[in-house]
Parts: sequence; C-alpha cells; structure tokens
Amino acid sequence: MTNLEIILIICVIFSLYVFGLYVDKQYNLRVIDWLNGNSSTPFAKTEESQAVNIAQNEKSEEIKVLKARIEVLEKIVTEPAFELNQKLNALK
Repeated sequence: MTNLEIILIICVIFSLYVFGLYVDKQYNLRVIDWLNGNSSTPFAKTEESQAVNIAQNEKSEEIKVLKARIEVLEKIVTEPAFELNQKLNALK
C-alpha cells in the first residue's frame, strides 16, 4: 500500500464516522452507539429516551400551570381595590 492509499482509507473512515455523528444528531438513530456496541440496533427507541420525553412533557405542563397561576396573582395584585385595601390596613 502506498501512502496515498493509506491516507484515503483514513479519510473515508473519518468521513463515515462524521456522517454517523450527523445522522445521530439529526435523526436520533443511535448509529454511533450501535457501532460502539452500546445498542442492539441503531433504529430502536430506548426506554431512556422515552422517559426523557415523558419528563420533558410533564415539566412543560407544570410550567403552563404555574404561568397561569402567576397571571392570576398579577391580576389580583394590580387590581385597584387590592391597593386600597392595603392602604386601609396600613392605617390601622
């Protein structure tokens, strides 16, 4: 083998690895995990990724509920009658 052939083989292997990283990032196919022996198939969704998705959905729902509660509190605090009650209580 000549030096050129060795360099070309290394470049092809490196470019395939980079393409695998791209596919993993873009489509979540876990190709690199499969090549490293960490997954039985690169196309199977793992329980871990499903659990992460469920946790993210729960957090987003909780954030929506908390935002709604904050909006209600802001309406109460900015209401003119609330300010008047505070001033009357301060006089007592």
